[in-house]
Formats: sequence, C-alpha cells, structure tokens
Amino acid sequence: MTNNIKHILRYGTNADQKYFSGDFESCYDMVAINANMIASSPDALALFVGKQTINKPFFVDPITHLFQHSQSYISGANGNIKKSIDNLISKYAIGIISEDANTQDKYDLLKKEIKKTKLEDNFVSKFAKNVLDYQENLINGKKNPGDYKKYVAFAKAEDPLMADLEIHQDPDFLVAPYFYIDEYLWVDKNIELIEISKKVSNKKIYAQIVLSKRLFERSYLSGEGNQFEEMIKKYKETSSDGFLVWLDGYSEHEQVSSSLNEYSKFLKELKTQGKPVYLLYGGYFSICLINAISVNAVSHGLEYGESREVVPVGGGIPTAKFYFLPLHKRMILKDMLALIIDLKINSKEDFFEKICDCPTCKESIGSDVLKDFQSTYGITKPSTFKRGKTLVTMSFSTTETKSKSLKHYLYNKRKEFEQVSKENLKQIIDKLNNDIEAYKSFVSLDNYQHLLEWEESLKNISSNSEQETAK
Repeated sequence: MTNNIKHILRYGTNADQKYFSGDFESCYDMVAINANMIASSPDALALFVGKQTINKPFFVDPITHLFQHSQSYISGANGNIKKSIDNLISKYAIGIISEDANTQDKYDLLKKEIKKTKLEDNFVSKFAKNVLDYQENLINGKKNPGDYKKYVAFAKAEDPLMADLEIHQDPDFLVAPYFYIDEYLWVDKNIELIEISKKVSNKKIYAQIVLSKRLFERSYLSGEGNQFEEMIKKYKETSSDGFLVWLDGYSEHEQVSSSLNEYSKFLKELKTQGKPVYLLYGGYFSICLINAISVNAVSHGLEYGESREVVPVGGGIPTAKFYFLPLHKRMILKDMLALIIDLKINSKEDFFEKICDCPTCKESIGSDVLKDFQSTYGITKPSTFKRGKTLVTMSFSTTETKSKSLKHYLYNKRKEFEQVSKENLKQIIDKLNNDIEAYKSFVSLDNYQHLLEWEESLKNISSNSEQETAK
C-alpha cells in the first residue's frame, strides 16, 4: 500500500475550468499548467489558481524546449508567432535583448543563444531567472494581488471548513529551464540550467527530463547504454529537488514488456537519490509504478494526455470513446455496445456491477441499458468542413456527450489511484490477471494486449525486488 501519492491533472484550456471544481475537486491532488496558457490569458489563469484550486498545489511547465524546434510549430496560419508564445518570448528575453525589439528578433536571438555549443554565462543566468520569475509571478505578479488575499481571508472567515486549509498562492516548486534531449549534447546545457536555477532562486527547483523515445530505445537496443547511464548519473548528481519525466510519445498501451521494463529501470535509478519523481504523462501502468517502484506522482490531461509528443503532430478525427476501467482503456463505442450485449447486461444493476458505477453512469443508465448508454456516450452531430478542395461531412460527439464522457473518465481515474494506493503489488498483478481472464472471451486481443504486457512487466519488477531483498 502507498501513501502520499499525487494525482496530477493537466490544465488544458479555460473552457476546462469547470472540471477542476465542484464534484471533481476530489478527483485530483495537483494541477500542471503550461506556461503558454498563462501567457494566453494571464488574468483568467490567476483567478483559476487563486479561487478554483484554492487548496490544490500547482506547478508551471515553462516549455522552454519550444526554442529548439521549427518556428512553424509556434506560428499561426499567417506565419506569425502565436500571441500566447509571443508574450512568453518577451518575458523570457528580459535583459537579454532590448524590450523594444520585435518578437521575431527576440525569438531569433534566444534560439541562437540556445543553439550555441556552450551556453554563455551571462545568458544562462538571465534566462534562468526570467523563466523562474515567470512561473513564480502567476498571482504575485498581478496588478492587484491584494484582491486575492482579501478573497482568501473572506473565504476562511465565512467557511469553517476552510479555516485550516493551506492556501496555494505560489507554485509548489519551480521548474528549471530545459531542452528536449533528442541528442546527448543537450544534457550538459540542461544540467547547467538546473544548477544556475538553484543559485538564483531560494525555491524548490525540479529538473524536467524530456527525452526522445528513439534515444531511450537505442539505449538498450543499439549499444548506447553507456551514454544513457552517464546522462542519468549527471541528473542524479544535480542539486535539483526532484524530477519531472516526459518520454516523448511513449504510450504504455503500445509497448511490449521489455520496453516497459527498461522504462521502469530508468525511473527506479532516478529514485535512488531519494528525490521525488513525477511522470508528466501516464496511464494506469504509470499509476502502478507508484506502488511498484515508488514513483511519486502521475499526470494526465482531461480524458486525453496519457502520452504526448513533444513536437505537435496532426491527430486523426476524434471518435466517441468510453473509458472501461477493467481494461484501463478508452474503448470505441461499437466495441462497448458489443461487450454489453455479449455480457448479457439487461438491467442497470448488471451495468453498474460489470461496466461502471460512477456518478455519471448512475445518473444516465436506466432500464433500457443499450439505449441509455448510446444516448449518453454516443450521440454525434454532422459537421462539414473543407479538406483541400473537397467539402467533407463527418460526425463528431456533441458537447454534452463529450462532457459526460469526460466526467466518467475523471471519476474512473480517481478510482484507479485509490485502488493502487490501497493494494500491494501482488494484489495489483492478480487484479490485472483476473480482468484479462474475465473479458478476453468478449473483446479482441488489441483491446487487452496491453494488460498482458503490463502484467509481465510488473511481475518482472516484483521478482527483481524480491531478489534484491534476499541479498
């Protein structure tokens, strides 16, 4: 069993704020916010952090890797840098280039400095301080931070339940500037920025390790293990207070057990320093690692975001899906409808026992199970758009359908964290095996193959742990 684990929910857009409050406040422990979201709507974010998450710690991802990639990824259709990124660049360039310079010149200079083989001392110090200040001043940098303090005092006086709450006005920790490690040459630059961040700030500083999946796989498939081990050693030796890990585009649903084993070894090695390790994108397997190797936190987005590419890629057409807890997977609707029929679920009681008993399902599923399920999670509407020179009409989930699906997802993710916190590793493995046996006759292999890989990997971790204990 595990205590003090953190379930982190990533803030997506201002429209998502309703999923962080009310009934959903118990669905997460911490909030992750991308810096470009602050730059896009600073007042809305300050209000959100100040009021909606009044008792939730948060941190800001400075996304400084944006300077490594093609400018096209941060530009709008007109070719100009997006406004949210424009504001971010201006803040990060303070004292490095004239404030009167245009955004393009600021961006070009920062990119030029970052691309140098060796970062210049003067640049490193100013850049690190700018990045840290931006995170720290989410609320304190507002024109009227006193308004927030008045709100807190009033809320505590009016509501006895809030009297003893810790109010989170500042980030729980600051994140050192970092770059995407698609080549090992970026490691020393990251290490330097971590150390200078510790010198210019008296706050807790976390090191963010954003690693190319290709580089990770070559570490155990192509004889580049020495370089990978040296990289881990360098990070462990930093004076950082914790680690944030993001493996580019690494979907645990698509990995074989040998890859998951190597991923777990990597994380476990980081843990040997006794510092917290947070996984920035992860699903149920990552949650199990909280128990298996003492990872401290797992983050995900609102229904999406259990894995993510560093450089944006075009997605497919969004399809209505339903998160099925026993398989820990978002299932397409036709597969779920077939499963309900094959399991002979003819009453709401059967549905709550075998499919889901979350508040959203209990509110929506009545005597006509199939009809109610379809009307809750499967309603779509046609939309016509231009693809090239051709007009295309496709069906998309309605706003209400997406909202109910998301609420269902959040309730089930909460349940996953609760289960892992109460069970030991053997119980987790046994539960995976039981779910495989219970549903493999009713769903195709591609809907439960990931469970087989997870089970094998967790068994490997358990076996290694027993051997280490026996020594």
